[in-house]
Parts: sequence; C-alpha cells; structure tokens
Amino acid sequence: PAPPSAPAPTSAPTPTSAPPPINVNKAATSSRTFNSIASIKRSRRHSTITADPVGDAPPKSAGPITILKTPISPPISHISPTWELRLRKEYFTPTERLTDGTTIQQIYSQVLNDVFSEMCMLFSVEERKSLKDKFVQRGISPSSPHASLPLMKEIVDHATNSLMYFSRLYKVVPHLDSNCQEYTHVGINSKAVILALYTSNGKMLSIQETYEFERIIEYQLSNKTINLKLLSHKISFECDHATDFMKLLESQITELAKDTNYVLAVLDYDAIEESLLRFSAGAVIKLVQKEGQDEGWLYGECEGETGSFPSEYVVPIASQGVGPPSEAAIQNTKLQAKVSEKVRRMSVTITGEEDLGYIQPPLEGQTSSEVLSNAEPVVSKEVTETSNISIPHVPSTDHKLSFMKFAFDHFRQGEDRCEMDRRMKGSKGLMGTIRLTVRGKKTLNESWTWSSVADLVKFTRSPLQSSLTKLDPGDTKLNKLAVDCFLALMRFMGDYMSKGQSEEEQIFVLLKAAHDFPAIRDELYCQIMKQTTNNRSSKSESCLRGWWVLMICTAYFQCSQTLLPFLMHYLHANSSDSKREFHSIASMCEVNFKKTLKYGGRKEPPSTQELQAIAVGKYTKRQCFTLPGDINKLLKIRTCTVVDDIVRDICGLLGIKDEETFQEYGLYADLGQQSIPLTLQPRDYVLDVVSMLDRQNVNYKLSFRKILWLKPLKLSSMNTLMAEVLYHQAVPDWLRGHLHSSNNEDGYTKEEIDQIAFLAALQHRVSEETEPPNMKQLQNLLPLTATSQMSLDRWAEVIALQFEEAVQMTSTTARTKYLDIVMRYPMYGSRFFPALSVSCPSITSKCIIAIHKDTIAFLDLKTKANLLTIDYNEIVSTRKLRSHAGRQFLDIKCGNLMKQRIIRCETPYSRDISTMIGVYVKAIRERKH
Repeated sequence: PAPPSAPAPTSAPTPTSAPPPINVNKAATSSRTFNSIASIKRSRRHSTITADPVGDAPPKSAGPITILKTPISPPISHISPTWELRLRKEYFTPTERLTDGTTIQQIYSQVLNDVFSEMCMLFSVEERKSLKDKFVQRGISPSSPHASLPLMKEIVDHATNSLMYFSRLYKVVPHLDSNCQEYTHVGINSKAVILALYTSNGKMLSIQETYEFERIIEYQLSNKTINLKLLSHKISFECDHATDFMKLLESQITELAKDTNYVLAVLDYDAIEESLLRFSAGAVIKLVQKEGQDEGWLYGECEGETGSFPSEYVVPIASQGVGPPSEAAIQNTKLQAKVSEKVRRMSVTITGEEDLGYIQPPLEGQTSSEVLSNAEPVVSKEVTETSNISIPHVPSTDHKLSFMKFAFDHFRQGEDRCEMDRRMKGSKGLMGTIRLTVRGKKTLNESWTWSSVADLVKFTRSPLQSSLTKLDPGDTKLNKLAVDCFLALMRFMGDYMSKGQSEEEQIFVLLKAAHDFPAIRDELYCQIMKQTTNNRSSKSESCLRGWWVLMICTAYFQCSQTLLPFLMHYLHANSSDSKREFHSIASMCEVNFKKTLKYGGRKEPPSTQELQAIAVGKYTKRQCFTLPGDINKLLKIRTCTVVDDIVRDICGLLGIKDEETFQEYGLYADLGQQSIPLTLQPRDYVLDVVSMLDRQNVNYKLSFRKILWLKPLKLSSMNTLMAEVLYHQAVPDWLRGHLHSSNNEDGYTKEEIDQIAFLAALQHRVSEETEPPNMKQLQNLLPLTATSQMSLDRWAEVIALQFEEAVQMTSTTARTKYLDIVMRYPMYGSRFFPALSVSCPSITSKCIIAIHKDTIAFLDLKTKANLLTIDYNEIVSTRKLRSHAGRQFLDIKCGNLMKQRIIRCETPYSRDISTMIGVYVKAIRERKH
C-alpha cells in the first residue's frame, strides 16, 4: 500500500492492435492468496497488483506505486511499457502451509526486496532490523539473493511472525460517530484484525490494536460501517471496500474454526447407546480421527470417555495452535453460539407456530388447561373394524384438534416419568429396561407447563428416553420398543447414525412394531408428527424424509379413535395450505390414511425399489396390466392403490360406468401354466401383491378379466375394446369345449357342424386372414371335442365353405358376429374350474365345475356332458377345508331344513368357487325380494 501522498502515474500505456501477451510466472499462482493477472480476472478479493516504473536495480524504490483496480474492459497488451507488474504474497489463510519449493522461493524474493526497500512500510523498525541482520550474516542481498531452500523457508517463517507484513490493509474513513478515528488503516491476517496508524514521518504503519479472531463474538456490516463485538467492548469504523473486508474476515474465521481439534457442546446429548458419547452443554470435546463415521457424526473424547456424537450438537472452537483452546476462546465460542441461537429464534415466523398446531398461549392468570378446556374429551377406543369408522371432517383452523391439545391430554405427565436402565451384556450390545419413577402426585396444571408442551411437539435432535404417549408403565418391552422405534425414525431421517442398517430395515422396524403391537401405533404417529414439526435439523432432507415415513405409515396402519381427529387435522392443515413446503406429500398422506381406514392398510413391507423411488421423489409407478388377448395397459399406481381402483380404471377404458357392474370384473396374478392363478380381492393393495411376488422371484403378470355375469350384455352398446376383451375371453372356453356339448349318441347334427365351422371361419377372419385356414391353423380353430366327431380333412372342407361368407366381413364385424353366436350357448357366462374328485355317485373321476349365474354344473372332463346340476335355491352354505397335506376341499351343503346333503369337492380353487357361489346366491335372493 502506498502513502496517501503518493502521486499517480504521469503517463498511460498505449494500446496496440496486435499486442503480444504478458507472461506471468504460473508457479507463483499456486496459492489463492497470491496476487496475479489470472486472479484479477476472477476476483478482486485475492488480487493486488502494483505498477512500478522499470529501474536498473532492485529494490526499485525511486518511482511511485499505484494500486490497480480490476479492469472492466477487455484485456489489452502494451509494447515497451515503462512499468512492470509485480506479483506478491499478500496474506496467509489460517490453515495455509508452505510446501511447494517454487512458492517458497517467490515469497522469499519478495521478503528480501521488501526488507532492503525503503518503500515497504509493513515492517516495524525492530522487524526490519532483525530480518536484515539475518540476510547480512549470510551474505545475502538483493544483488546476491541465492540461498538454500531450507534457509528460504526459515526466512519466510520469520517474516510470518510480523503481524502487519502478511496482512490485507484497508484505509479507514474518518467518521464522527466512529470510535476508531485515531486509526488510518485496518488489516486482516491469518490470526487477527489489526488497527494501525501512520507514524509521524509517514514512512511506516504502527500497530495500535490487535484483536485475535477468537476474541470476536459478532461482526456486522451496516451500510459502510463495520461493527465488531468483542468480549469486553465494541468497536466500529468505516473503511473503503467494507464488503470485501467482511467477506475476508468471515472467510478467515470460518477457516480457522475448521482447522480446530476442539468443539464446544451447545446442547445436552444424553445418548442411549454405550458407543455414543454423552455430554452436557458447555463441555469441551477433543476430536479424534476415526474411520467409518457416518456423515454428520463426529468422534471425540470428553472427561475421559470416547464415542460418537452428532455434529449439530457442537460448534468448533476457533483457536490458534494445536493444543487445548484458551479460556477466552471457549467463552467467545459460547457467546457466538448464544448470538446464533438468538438470530435463529428471531427468524421463526408465524408459519412455524402453525406447524405446532398453534394455540394462543395462556394469558396472565390463566392456566394452560383453561386454554385447552374448550375441546370435549374423546373416549379412547381402538379401531377394530374399518366398516364402523367414520372419517371426521376437521377444518385446518380448528385449534381444538391441534397436536398440542393432544399432547396436553395424552402425553406423559410429571408423574409418569420413566427412565431407562442401561447395561451391557457381553458384546451383544445394549440391554435396556424401563423403570417407572414416580415424582410426587402433582395435579395436571402443576406438572404441565406451556413451554414443556411446546417442546414435546417440536423436532428434537436427541433420542427419546421414554415413550411420548402413556403406554402401559408395567410393560417394559413396549416402552423400550417405543424408544427403539424413535431411533429407527431418526436413522431414516439422517439425524442418527445408521450403524450399517439399510433404509428398508429401518422402515421394517417401524412397520413390524405397528403390526405386532397395535398399542404402539399412536406413539409412532406422534413421533413422526413431532419430528416433522419445526424441523431444525442440520440435514437438509431430514424433514422431507420424515414426511416419507409418514406417507408409508399412513398406508399401513390405523390409529386409535382418540388420535384419529388430531392426526386428520395435522394432515389436512399441511395439505390444504399450498404455501407449506410439504403440502403435496401431506395430501398423499391424507389419501393414504383414508384408504387405510377403508381397506385396513397394506400388509407387505415396501420393497427396496419402492423406497428408492420415494427417495428420488417418484410417488407413482407405471404397472402393466394384461387384458384378454394379451392387450397390455400401463396404469399409474401409488402406494395405497387397491385392486378395486385398477378394476374401475380399466372398466372406464371399456366404457363401463355402472357402479354395480364393476364387481363383475377382477384381477388375478397369472403365474404361468404350471401354477394356479392367484385371484386378487378388491381390497388387496397392488403394491403388496407386487412386492410379495418380487420377493418370491417368480415370473408373473397381472391380468384383468370378467369374472361374474350378473347383468345381460348388449353388443350394440359395447365399445371396440370391450368387444375385443369379451371375444378373447370367450375363445379359450369355446376351444376347450366347455361351451358346447352334444348328448346325441350319433354325434353332431348337421346344424351343429355348420355352426362350429362358421365360428371357426369367423375366428380365422378376425385374425385378418383372407384365405381359408390350412391344416395347421385348423387345430387352433376347432373345439377339442370336434376332432373326435369328424376328420380334419372333412372339417377343412366345411370351414372353407363357411369362410366364403366370413371373408366378406371386416375383422370387427366378424368378432361381433362370433360373440353374438357364442353368447347364445347356455354355458356362456360360466367360469370353469377343475375338480380332482366329487363325493357324488354319478361322478366317478375328475370333472369340471362350471359356475353359471343360474346353476352349478359338473361336466365330464372329456365329453363335457352334464353329470350333475345344482340350483342356487338348493344351496344352504359352503365351507372351505384344507388337509394337513395341503389339499383343498369345498363342501357345498344342499337341501332344506328337513333334509340336507353335502357334496365335497377337492379343488385348488375352493376359495374362488365359494366366493362366486356367495355372490350369485345373494343376487338371486335380492331379485326375489
């Protein structure tokens, strides 16, 4: 820096049109605190370049020195300039270490020139004399600068002891309100802020005050005034480039804190696991390097104990050196932490209060219970039957249903405090029990305070020591499970060490607890609501991941009737306000929970793929569903999508709008020809089925078909897709011979032969064929029973004649004609199931059970002749049975009150048959009434 009286250059460089570039030593730009041309183009912050008139000998102290500002115009070059650009080291960062030989040599040359130069006013008289003596003793001068690298390093290290030399200086602007009017410059080096004053002769700067970084509690910039708050007093001043000064100060202090080996605890951390470090607020912890630490966790030593702890519970102590921090540094860090907490609290807006389920705090002379007493108490009753559940409509502004109200009435109170006895058993880990501690018989108002309720419903960084809700105090297993579930929740949210647990395992802990112990479900919901309320975690995704857990849990289990209106209010309050950050996820939680109340919730834990999709914000999945004829439809499914939803969606594609007709269609999982299809119930969750089949590693496809025929079908009102579905579903039954059987001992009649041939011709035409079928194609056009009645050659002749009429039709017309004929057969509209045996004298071998809307028929396996018919009016009841060997039976009780008989059928489809019989019997009885 030049004295204020230094004159400006008298001549300006002349630009040229094709100038050669200026060369700068690239090795000198290795440190970000060097001044270089390259750094000038990037940032003014680390750049100061001096322009010196060229002289014959160093130290070039005769000419003026001018600070060059960052150029705004494009760079230019000059021919034969009368000046040169000097690169110099201006300041060090707190963690900067010199190891590069070229860098050391550059700084050494700078120090050598400055010591012997009268223009450098950054050394005091004593510092200049000490350094000059070192050079003289070794015969070093600017004209003879050669020295070994260790000696260069020694000289540079000696120069760093000067507080002023390696500092960035800013000129102090005189101001009447400033308490630093007697200072002319302020500087920043790697250790402190310096206030300096020109000496009387104006040839050097004299240090007046030095404020180490660890003594600075707070720093602020107001307009151009810089305010520094110290332990004992405050100072303020104005300087040029005040914004640059504040950025550099913040950078230096931040880097100093990163380099520390000690941290200060700002919160109590009462760890549950023995592997974690427990400490109180204000404790000084020494950091210890340890591999395998999770992100956001540190390992340290405090009062002779070591362990891991969350990084958000501590702040670094800015201190010079590698030893323990000074008392001043500790006190300064405490004050800084208090200031930061004060600023954080001031930033909380009314939105944060609403997240608490905000209620007006008690007025003077008014107790908390009086504020909340307007809400009528709800009798606790577990939800046992989804059919009896009425979903309450709760406006988002109803403060009587706030989370705080529930906490006030149902969270643990003063007399219910529990604490955990912790002890280790061998190396197997934590063995914990919950011990009830009674602390006097206090009334509700005496034990509960407003602030304590508010703290209980807000996010916490510490694991719970006991359950939030009033679980059975004598059930130590349940209380410990509540604590373990909270740890699993914190791990999933990233607020606790994962300990090698996968996300799937963490979610499984919560779902298994809710499944095995229904009494803990309210506790889990309260824990999640707590951790998603005013979430102040240092992990940016903590609150988002908490909402993910809530989205999963609302799809799996219900809560008690006591919590139900409060949970619905919490979800609705967050989903109805579009200004809330997670309102879209909250709306999905609300939908999930209503589905759970209606259908009972999912049963299979989410797969790894489902959790991974949620983690990247994908809350829907495109699932393929196969319609008859291998027609594939991709539909979006969510975590709470049930089979009934898919059936309705596909029925919409088929043009079906009648609510009663939806039950005539269903889904089943086709597991291949060698396996029995798995019929899906309307209440089954689609992702449960998919997760189960994926875990079994089987090939499957989810198929859609018509399963009941309660209402007559009208071809004229069908859309194209509906007709195609019915056609492809009818063809297999026809080709198996299920729809047609001949009781004529002499074989088919001519009319029957012509009918079968015409259907074969129509089927061939539907495939867009224009020529009669060949012998190979005939095998896929005739029923199984037809080849025993006539040879293939004869069938080929008859079908060729019928094809002459069919070829005149379009494929769509041929399909409609085919359906029109097939639907007239008595057995159309039946579902056919194989039976291994039937306890009936007329049935001596395997047969086929045909479930029709009017009767139940038992058909011969080969001829398809009717062996037995049961009218639905005869059926009293059905019962499904399973033997120890896994064989499945269906008992059909027939008759009246006076005489009854049981027909036992062995079939793997007993469940499907029983369901269909029940539907048809109910429909017939309803028609009678």
